[in-house]
Order: sequence, then structure tokens, then C-alpha cells
Amino acid sequence: MLLEVERLDVRYGRNHAIRALDLELAEGEIVTVLGANGAGKSSLLKAVQGTVKPAAGAVRLNGETVTGWSSPKRVRAGLTLVPEGRQIFVSLTVHEICRWAPTPAAITSTGKSTRSTTGFPTSRRAGT
Repeated sequence: MLLEVERLDVRYGRNHAIRALDLELAEGEIVTVLGANGAGKSSLLKAVQGTVKPAAGAVRLNGETVTGWSSPKRVRAGLTLVPEGRQIFVSLTVHEICRWAPTPAAITSTGKSTRSTTGFPTSRRAGT
């Protein structure tokens, strides 16, 4: 299995965002996570990517437990999160954004990308 999430719990203080979630993703498979606002979709993605520490459970990438790994280490292993909905790259297509996304080989041991950002439009705030 490419990605496995087992019995994942995510909490914010006393509030449970996710309880005992299981998920398996095979190579080449596409999974859609749907739910109302506050259902835990972003919490799931953040816990898988490592920006939120789960209260319980495990995340495995290619059979290796990555739950305790830092986000940069997960990126080097090929596990990344590309947030959307912030209007950051409004002039770029999904294909163009993915073309510029750093590959694991383009990430240094400090988690910094070695890929040039030349070619990106100047960032601006949505609504400006």
C-alpha cells in the first residue's frame, strides 16, 4: 500500500477533529475526501503531511511508519501537501503549479527547495 492511515485521532485541545480514521491509498489510486465544514478534511491532510501531530494512530508511506517524522523529512520521502483555495497562484493552471513543485531530489536536508522560483508570477493577496 502506498499510503496507510490507521486509527488516526486528531484533537485540538479537548475537541476531536478526527476519531479512529482508517484510510488506504494504493499507487495510482485517487481518493476524494468529502465533508462539511469542520468535518476534519484539512486535519486529516495536515496530520498525514506532519503539520499537525495526531493524538493517536499511525501514518505509513510505502509500509514505513512516518508518524513521528518531521514535515521536511516527509517531503523528502515524497509526501507533500499543496493547499488550495487561498488564491496564491491565481494565474497558474494546476499543471503549471505541479511542474514547479519540488521533487524529493530538489529538497535539501534542511527542507529547503533547491529549485528556482524564476517564472512564478509576483504573489499578491486575493482581492488586491
